[in-house]
Amino acid sequence: MMIPAWVLFALITMLAQSAMALVNEHFKVRALHMLWWMRLAAVVALLPFVPFYDAPNDPLYYVYVVAGAVIFCWFDLVYFGMTAKSGAGVVTRIGPLVVAGTFVLWTAITPSLAVQYIETPLRTAGIIAALAGSVFFALRLKQCAISWGTLKTMSPYMALACVGMVLGKLAMERAAPPEGVFYYTLIQSAVVWALYALMTIAPASWKFIPHLDLNSSFREKRVVLAGLCAAAGWLVATPSKWYAISIVENPAYVSTVSLCEPFMILLIYRLLRRRERARIADGIGIVACSIALVVFTQFWRPTTH
Repeated sequence: MMIPAWVLFALITMLAQSAMALVNEHFKVRALHMLWWMRLAAVVALLPFVPFYDAPNDPLYYVYVVAGAVIFCWFDLVYFGMTAKSGAGVVTRIGPLVVAGTFVLWTAITPSLAVQYIETPLRTAGIIAALAGSVFFALRLKQCAISWGTLKTMSPYMALACVGMVLGKLAMERAAPPEGVFYYTLIQSAVVWALYALMTIAPASWKFIPHLDLNSSFREKRVVLAGLCAAAGWLVATPSKWYAISIVENPAYVSTVSLCEPFMILLIYRLLRRRERARIADGIGIVACSIALVVFTQFWRPTTH
């Protein structure tokens, strides 16, 4: 059986996102400042390629892209803040809960998918079991103060991330790749960078974000270096992710393939002989259930006659 193209791009996304999480954990700098440099570097790197891509014509494309950018602006602050505070391993094991939320939300607004699931009850039972398993293991994280604290802080922002994923998929349906992917990456970076610049000028504009930042100077060399390293990973991860999403029926599938990320982090921890402080078993349970979800939805397709 040939591996679908979207799986290969999702795997590239996973590797790049793992590197970004580890970079952030290593530098432990103020998330807002690091992300400001990251987004600025991305915009500068992408601008020279604008003449090679025709801009999408559908106005709704831009509405979806900008709306998603606002959502991911807040999400990234919390995600990178928690990665620096709790570690890449903890955050990447909780992140898979976004998969279940995205799956449910996209299915709810896509009647044809809902009909598919209704017509294949055994497959649907497996999907429901995978979703229920994710919730079960998430609740078990109460037994670990680090994991549970991270989950409580990130939960509202993970819910927003589900909406952001759906908005991105809607945008991809309004513009063909690679143009749609390129301008999504460029416009999102520019909008988020502008929002971070506003936050830097007017700190009161983001007081509702949990205070997760560590002490570091905006122009400190390690902050700039962290931002540039993160930008390198982001410029690989983002186009790969959204190209995969543009050619797959449900954006949750792409996120699920990226769930190898926690295993990659654990492998690197093992190679570095670093002990994990947080509870691992239940986090891996969330990952396993999310992988089961993509097996039932994408790879196990009942034969129709």
